[in-house]
Amino acid sequence: MSSDLPIGWISAPLDHCVEPRSERVKPSDFKGAPYIGLEHVEPHTNKLLATVHAETMSSSAARFYVGDVLYGRLRPYLNKVLLAPIDGLASAEFIVLPEMGAINARFLLWRVSASDFVEFACSQYEGDRPRVAFEKLGKFHILLPPRAEQTRIVAKLEELLSDLDAGVAELKAAQRKLTQYRQSLLKAAVEGALTAEWRD
Repeated sequence: MSSDLPIGWISAPLDHCVEPRSERVKPSDFKGAPYIGLEHVEPHTNKLLATVHAETMSSSAARFYVGDVLYGRLRPYLNKVLLAPIDGLASAEFIVLPEMGAINARFLLWRVSASDFVEFACSQYEGDRPRVAFEKLGKFHILLPPRAEQTRIVAKLEELLSDLDAGVAELKAAQRKLTQYRQSLLKAAVEGALTAEWRD
């Protein structure tokens, strides 16, 4: 262990910190349960877009519970990672990572969403359908602070991300107004309104 680490922090492979759930079920046995496919998670944002009823799916599914981290192992460059807000079933293309003693679920969510982890995951697959296994992801070393510090880090990170989202929303609103102004300006120009005063 490096002496450069802050007091209480450790460096450890991911598979020493968390163990995936291995529960596989038939969706038809869970009528009405929410099902999450890869298409239901927005890339790079950790946002759930939708769910469908489990019985509409035929393939074996992974069972997950509130607070589990769902990690999309197919095309990991899309960075489809979600903290489960509900109990349900998910595509087998998700690795289901439960919260364990050493690591806070929200800290785990942000850690495996970070760019260095995405880069590592993308270096671990082969073939034309890029898919990565936990056996390879588990070799990634993470710096793990004590639980109380994880909570503080997550709180600060989420505060900053919330501010960033608000800034992005304001920028998009400004861009919409600029687009509307441009359209109004063009309309006024081609209808002669811009030069009416000159003509008078």
